[in-house]
Amino acid sequence: MVERAVTGNPHERAVPEDERRAVTDALTVTLLALGHIGMGDVQAVRLGYRTLAHTLKERAPQATRQLSADGTHLYNSLLDLSCLQILNGPWTPPI
Repeated sequence: MVERAVTGNPHERAVPEDERRAVTDALTVTLLALGHIGMGDVQAVRLGYRTLAHTLKERAPQATRQLSADGTHLYNSLLDLSCLQILNGPWTPPI
């Protein structure tokens, strides 16, 4: 997902190749926090994907500690996109 965003979107800020792995790791840590969301959090998610993204960031505050400003921007964009996809249902990865 990170590689596709960087290479396939001319509007996305440039992120050095070595930092792409760090963005991938940060997204992984953050999305793994889905397993730790309680019922109150799930109900809060009904407010939308940005609330879900914010909730996940609160659960993994250290995830972006090593990212540059551009890496953090990419992380935030992809986390929002991931949360939107999670809330809007079935997603089939491209073959």
